Amino acid sequence: QSRVDQSKNVNLAGRIMQARKQLRDEFSKPEIARLVEPFDQTKYNSNMTVSENLLFGTVYGSSIDAERLIDNPVILQILEESGLSNDFLEAGLKISEIMLDLFSDVEPGSELFEQFSFIDADELPEFHKLKTQAQQNGIQSLEQSDKQRLMSLPFKMIISRHRLGLIDDAMQLRILDARRRINACAEENALGIEFFDEAQYNPRISIQDNILFGKLAYGQAHAQQKINNLIIDVVELSSLDTASERRLIQNVRALSESRGILWVLGRVQLAEQFDSILMMERGRIVDQGDFELLKSTSQPFQQLLAAD
Repeated sequence: QSRVDQSKNVNLAGRIMQARKQLRDEFSKPEIARLVEPFDQTKYNSNMTVSENLLFGTVYGSSIDAERLIDNPVILQILEESGLSNDFLEAGLKISEIMLDLFSDVEPGSELFEQFSFIDADELPEFHKLKTQAQQNGIQSLEQSDKQRLMSLPFKMIISRHRLGLIDDAMQLRILDARRRINACAEENALGIEFFDEAQYNPRISIQDNILFGKLAYGQAHAQQKINNLIIDVVELSSLDTASERRLIQNVRALSESRGILWVLGRVQLAEQFDSILMMERGRIVDQGDFELLKSTSQPFQQLLAAD
């Protein structure tokens, strides 16, 4: 996916921000609003993991492992300061109980573990021991390393997907407090997180993700396809003219270097900038080739050129 060097492409970054604003305007429509949950620094995003909600940005340095936040002493300290340590510990114990109930009789090689379980099959016996000890002697009787194993489980939760009822409104507010603390700490200590700011272009994510700037909602049929089509419409509207769109294509190609690009064009004449062209109608490929070949041999392509 293509990214933009904002220092070299100020106008392009601005155009992407314009497209983001136009897409945000579309989110006010109920039929569109249910497909995407926009990024908002002040709100918990129910379609992101707890980990993603805490970081709320793209990690690009080596100081933080986004997949193992529980191992980071800075994150652990912030969880404690925000009153989340016990929340995560209690939620982790509850998750382990649910997973043990659901997956104890499932074959270890089943794809159900990969799709739905917070715990790997070979870890179930260990979590069963933790659950038993916590029930018999209290959760605070566990060793710190065992507590952290339980605390690691809620980081994977997505409210809209898992629906376990373990992250209430009060806990969401504490997570937002932790987010603010992580933001301040990361800026002060150069931890390498490019935070999501709806008013700023984010150079660490793709052009499409910058325009969308949100998370697709779980459980919405064909959400990806519908939003992709909407982004295409928005980009076409924000391009303004053929010359601007031509420059956009040239800039993206230059930035992409040897990587491939898939581009849906609104202006057929711009297809000459690409090595290979696919013509589609009602979901089927009706012709393909390079620009000169289609221009000389393809009647459908000639008709589109004439109408462009």
